[in-house]
Amino acid sequence: MSNVRAGFLGTPSVDAVKIRPYLKLLLPLVLLLAAMTRFSGIEERSLWEDEGWTLLLSKGPSTAEIIETMAYDQHPPLYFVLFHQWHDLTGNTEFAIRAFSALTGILSVAALYQLGCTLFNEQAGLFAGALLAVWDFSIDISQDARQYSLLTLFTILSCVYYFRYLKSPTRADGIGWWLCSVLALYTQYVAGVVLAIQVVHLLAFVRQKAWDGLFRFFAIGMAFLPWLIVFIRQNQVRWDYPIFYQSGLPNNKDTFILIRDALVGRQFGLILGLMLLGLFFVSYHPRLTIRISGSAIFLVVWTIFYLALFIYLNEQREILRIRIFSLVLPPILLLVAHGLTNLQPFPQFFLVGVLLLVNLTTLDSRQNNPPWREVTQNITRLHQEDEFILMDIWVGDFSARYYIERQMGKNTPWVSLRELRDERHDLFLPELKALLENREAFWLMRWNDDPAEYDGLLAEMGFQRTASPYVEHVGNKLYSLRYDRLTDERLATFGSRIDLIKASINGEISPGSTISVRLWWVAKEIPPVDYSVSVFLMDAQGNVTAQKDRSPLSPTSAWQPGVIQYDQHPLKIPENLSPGDYVLGIRVYWYVEPDEPLAVESEMAGAENFVRIQTITLP
Repeated sequence: MSNVRAGFLGTPSVDAVKIRPYLKLLLPLVLLLAAMTRFSGIEERSLWEDEGWTLLLSKGPSTAEIIETMAYDQHPPLYFVLFHQWHDLTGNTEFAIRAFSALTGILSVAALYQLGCTLFNEQAGLFAGALLAVWDFSIDISQDARQYSLLTLFTILSCVYYFRYLKSPTRADGIGWWLCSVLALYTQYVAGVVLAIQVVHLLAFVRQKAWDGLFRFFAIGMAFLPWLIVFIRQNQVRWDYPIFYQSGLPNNKDTFILIRDALVGRQFGLILGLMLLGLFFVSYHPRLTIRISGSAIFLVVWTIFYLALFIYLNEQREILRIRIFSLVLPPILLLVAHGLTNLQPFPQFFLVGVLLLVNLTTLDSRQNNPPWREVTQNITRLHQEDEFILMDIWVGDFSARYYIERQMGKNTPWVSLRELRDERHDLFLPELKALLENREAFWLMRWNDDPAEYDGLLAEMGFQRTASPYVEHVGNKLYSLRYDRLTDERLATFGSRIDLIKASINGEISPGSTISVRLWWVAKEIPPVDYSVSVFLMDAQGNVTAQKDRSPLSPTSAWQPGVIQYDQHPLKIPENLSPGDYVLGIRVYWYVEPDEPLAVESEMAGAENFVRIQTITLP
């Protein structure tokens, strides 16, 4: 008959499975695995809106200015101050921006190992660390330039020092508990939920140390006191600004599935079973003994209370984001790890291997970031330095501005229409008109192509849409639209089907340089085939000295009658080209019949069915 009893102080059973000495050598391998999973593919996804917000809030340039900025945001300042220092040290690449979270994610694996050792035994710590190293949700937040990875680290360490202090109080553990708890609160306010659970645990199960523990919690509160007034004010004004809350998720089936996949994966039956087993200490010798684990009770309360609290709060206001639950993953994996240690050696290591393999080869939880890098690249490849970029993509402009400056330079002119609306209100359209008054062209990033209040203004100012490249994202189209102010002039007609209405050259005209030949077309009828455009230089003797042939930006067979099509072709001028005058010519042909270009109707037409766009002079 089994002996069932409770051990509420969280002391491991004396006959718990002892880890073999050589298993300690696996911890460096677990940390190496954590490094591999966190740095692998770290640049694969574009920065998303909140990562762009991180860059903006941590800009500074001084620590005092960052703290002042954060006082008007919704977060405490510590992560942004530390990220500012990291950013200055490592640079502005996507890898460097996310590497800070990756490193704190690796340290979280080591910290969870320590917490597992403290609550249970070294084997449970090792299993928990290994699972965290490969868990999709943990990898995801470790590849995200946000505060959640750092928050997880400080919160785990707070619990490590809390339990160490309760078991054998030392000054170092007391200071570590206080310091990590304060750092966690200054990283993200939700750490206060875990600290509250520590208080409940202290009063319920460790009453003999209650006064000492309460004094230390009071010290933690006193350290947070300077920011308390800011915290209260932030929550008073939070609902005045949609940017702070409109991205929350509702309490519905789809949201709960996302939470489930993030926390327990799609093998949730196995994980929940191991969590249940982790509630107990099981010994098989000399007889089967089962007792409830006080440490596990703490982890269960942590998990259930945290989940229930934020689901309840989300009923009042939609504040829910999956990353809020990053603090629930450590107790879940510790329960799973402890459940594994309760098994006999063969099923124990078999299941550990299965869980590691499944998590390394499948994907249960991964945020699908909008591809702002690619959306911006659609502009970058065609953009001229004097062309304005407008962004009407709500908070996506936080990320887009990073890519604009990264790809096109810090002096590239851009404006967020979201910010312009918020700042100017009824004067939005007059301000927009003033911005565009003296411009002949601009680009507009736009989420889908729904009607906007400024469409009529653009038409009134003579702007016409001339290019519409887009990137698809979860059923939406993220457009990089080009607008030009054009006249009714026609330069040439090709094959009686296609009009060339404007042409221009950008770039330095010199040997070895590359010029950009920009063309504006309009079809009279839908072209029957996909034509190619040949752009070339011809000397005074009629010899072609440089040439570039390729299709227009959009295939001609998709051109609709009357819709203007922007086109751009790079042409490299040979370095050994002699000084003198050269004719820039344009020819249109079907690739099947390259020697039979479309006939040209134009005063600028050449004898061999091409159009003389301009004469350029090489020095």
